[in-house]
Amino acid sequence: MSHNINDVLYGSVFLRGDLELKVIDHKFFQRLRNISQLGFLKYAFPSANHTRFEHSIGVMHLCHKMHERILSNQKSLKLKSYEKAIKILEKPEVLQRLRLAALLHDVGHGPYSHASEMFTEKISPKTILSMKLPNFLIETFEKRFSSKSMNITHEWITAIIIFYILTEVKAPEDFIQDVLLILNKDISPTAKSILKEENIYTLLQDMISGEIDGDRMDYLQRDSYYTGAKYGIFDLNRILSSLYFSIDEKNEPRLALGEGGLFTFEDFLFSRYQMYVQIYLHKTAMGIEGLLKNFADVSLNPIDYPLSKEEWLNFHDHSFRAWLEKIANQNHLNTSFLNIFERESLKMIYDATLQDDVNVNNFNRLKQKFNETFDKVEIQSFYFHDKPQHLSKMQPSIDFNLKVLENNEAPYDFKKIREKPYFAESFNKRIEIRRIFVEKKFYENHQEKINTLLRDKNIN
Repeated sequence: MSHNINDVLYGSVFLRGDLELKVIDHKFFQRLRNISQLGFLKYAFPSANHTRFEHSIGVMHLCHKMHERILSNQKSLKLKSYEKAIKILEKPEVLQRLRLAALLHDVGHGPYSHASEMFTEKISPKTILSMKLPNFLIETFEKRFSSKSMNITHEWITAIIIFYILTEVKAPEDFIQDVLLILNKDISPTAKSILKEENIYTLLQDMISGEIDGDRMDYLQRDSYYTGAKYGIFDLNRILSSLYFSIDEKNEPRLALGEGGLFTFEDFLFSRYQMYVQIYLHKTAMGIEGLLKNFADVSLNPIDYPLSKEEWLNFHDHSFRAWLEKIANQNHLNTSFLNIFERESLKMIYDATLQDDVNVNNFNRLKQKFNETFDKVEIQSFYFHDKPQHLSKMQPSIDFNLKVLENNEAPYDFKKIREKPYFAESFNKRIEIRRIFVEKKFYENHQEKINTLLRDKNIN
C-alpha cells in the first residue's frame, strides 16, 4: 500500500513501504511536531511556527531527488571507472538507508531546536556511556569523549534516539548502524555493510550534510516561506540537474557539480548567507538566547538533562519552561529569565558587521574593556556574540571535496572548485556579525558607564 504526505513546498511526498510509515508514526518522530524549526525566532517572525517534523520529511524527499539526478547524470557520462559505484548507488537497499537517515537526522533536537543546545553541552559523558546502547555506539562515544574539549551536541542525542526508534520498529542492528553511518562520520561501517562497497557511504554523507545537501536546501526554502522573507529563494531544479559524483584520491565517491550549475550554486550559498544575516541572527532571538546562555553558564555541571525514553518524549517546546524553572530552583537561581516566554530579551547595545581584522580587533578590545570595568557578577548581565559567518564551508584552511565537471562531452574532467579563481574568491568572503547585549534593568542602572565605554574613540 502506498502512502503520501502533502507538503507545502513539494506537493505529494511519497513514502516507500511500511517501514517509513512506522518510523513517522513512532512517538519519538511525532515528538518533532512540538519542536520549533526556528526556535525563538517566532517571537520576531509571527508566522514562523513550522516544526522539525515537516522539515525532516522535506529533507527525505530532497535526498531522494538528489539520488535520482546523480544516478541519471552519472550514467549519461558512460565512464567505466564509475560503473561499480553506480551499481551500488542504484540498489534499493542503499536508497532506503539514505531516505531513513534523512528522515531521522533531526530527532535529537531539544526544545526550540538549537536554542537549547547550550544545555546538551552540560551533559556528563558518563551519563551517555552508562546507557544501554549497542557496542558500536558505545565505542564511538568512548573514542569521541576521550577528548576533554568534546561537547555533547544534538547530533549525539540523535544517534541514541535513532537507535531507539529503529530498534522498536524491528530493524536489524547492522541496518541501524548503516543509517547512523550516513549521519555520523565517526561511526565505522560493518565488514558486510552494503554501504562499504565502493565506499558509497561517503557520497550519502555529502547528500545529507555537505555543501549542497538536502538539509540546507529544505530549510532555506521552508524558513523563507514561513518567515515571509525572500532571501532563501534559489533555483532548486537547476541545482538538482547539475549534480554528479567524482571519485577522489582515497577512492571515495564525493558529491560533484556540473560547471553549468556553478552560478546557481553561488546564488544558493549567498541565499544561505543572507538568511543568516537577516533572519537567523535576528537581534530579538539572539537576545532571548543570550538570556538562556547566561542562565546555563551559572547553573551547575553536569545538568540533569532528560534522556530516558519517557523523559525525552515529554521534553519539547511546551514543557521547556517548566524544566528550566526546575533547574533554576535546584541551583537556587533567580527565575526572572523565564520572561523570555513573554518575549523578554536582552537589550542590544552594540552591533557591527566586521569585514576586516582591524574592526575585529576593535571589538575584542571593547569586550576586554567591559570585562575590566565590571566585576565577575556584573559581567554575567552581558552577552557577547562574535560568531563569524561565511558564504560556505570552503574556508582557506579546509581541503574541500567539492569538484566541478568541466566538460560537457568526453573526455570528462573533474577539478576542485578551488581551481576556479572567481568562485574560490567569492566563497571565501568573510563577514562577521558581532554584537553586545545586556540585561535591560542592568543597563538602566549603569547606562552612563556603558555608554561611555561605547563612545570611547580608542575602541570604535
